[in-house]
Amino acid sequence: MNARVRRRIGNAPAAQRALPLRRCQRHVALRAGRPDEKVEGLPTGDAIAGAIADNRRTADAAMRQHRIQRPLCGGKDVASRPPARIRKIAPRAARPSILDILVHALLLRSAPDGTSTAVTDHPASPPDIFDRARRALRRDRAAAIAGDFLGQTMAEQLVERLDDVSRSFGSALVIGAGHAALAAALEQRGIDPLVIEPGPARAADAGATMADEDRLPIERESVDLILWPGGLDSVNDVPGALLRCRLALRPDGLLLGSFIGDGSYPGVRSAFSMAEAGRPAARFHPQISLAAMGDLLQRVGFALPVVDVERQSLGYAGLDGAIRDLRAAAMSNSLAGPVHPLRRAAWQQARQHFADAAGPDGRTVEQVRIVHFSGWAPHPDQPHPARRGSATASLADALRRGGGSGKPVDEAGG
Repeated sequence: MNARVRRRIGNAPAAQRALPLRRCQRHVALRAGRPDEKVEGLPTGDAIAGAIADNRRTADAAMRQHRIQRPLCGGKDVASRPPARIRKIAPRAARPSILDILVHALLLRSAPDGTSTAVTDHPASPPDIFDRARRALRRDRAAAIAGDFLGQTMAEQLVERLDDVSRSFGSALVIGAGHAALAAALEQRGIDPLVIEPGPARAADAGATMADEDRLPIERESVDLILWPGGLDSVNDVPGALLRCRLALRPDGLLLGSFIGDGSYPGVRSAFSMAEAGRPAARFHPQISLAAMGDLLQRVGFALPVVDVERQSLGYAGLDGAIRDLRAAAMSNSLAGPVHPLRRAAWQQARQHFADAAGPDGRTVEQVRIVHFSGWAPHPDQPHPARRGSATASLADALRRGGGSGKPVDEAGG
């Protein structure tokens, strides 16, 4: 309840102040099928404040989901614009009014223990941003394209990071089929992994289980290692997929993954943006930022999360080569909704814009950011950060004993 509402209610006579609460009582009785029965007791200030706080947390979660999954709209990245207020993103029906919040508090107070009577029905999972059938088709088509440079690079880098881990693993889950480097590395360790693949044809060729990443058909605490080389950024429910991975890991199990992060292929995005300036359409793969990935790993309960990025520069003789690499990595458009065919004139303009950015050697350099992430399933034997305020030594004293100016760094102006 904002300040204006409190001020208006506070200045009103007592009879008028009681009127909204009486309406709430009447509304609850009608919903319960007891029009003649009076509901005793009104919600306290703490109950109303808690309901309003829950409503704000729901709005904040919707904003975070909007920022994590960032489709390209009109050739411009939505995340590059100033953040919009949540009431402009969520539909009006999804935002309960003050009356709904008060009624919700009354219903929770009068409902039996262990039951919940929500005022508005919210879906159990967010709506699909990507078309699942279209995404599976893109992955099947990618398997038929020889030379998946991006997928091979991510798989090889995951193997290098796995070699740095001294812990041994007895079982593994690989999300995504067709990565020879991962298969060879696991075979050397004597592990026969379970492979999950969303594309039906690709899954059949590799002998994998067909399933979406946010709907993993795997038991809880059943594997020690999960490897995910690419594809996280095109999952509909990213937090849900990461949470399922954590639940599938045994205690002290490891998740290692990578994907093409935000800021990749700026030349291709710019070329299409300029070619379709008068008729913009969403054509590019949404991307996840480094900061958002680290926040997600912490929120779903991974211990010791680590996120870093490796940058690569790729030179292309033309736009066709860049598009081929994107298709081979299954990174072409799989957004839900109608497909807008690209006009021949717009395609020629995009090719020209891409060629105009070429260097003296006639090749256009594209930047690719490969984001790597890792996290461990919680275990009591894992290292934990010290409790705040538990330090027994002073940093200022240590700096003074080290010589020099005899002052802490901040006091010395360093």
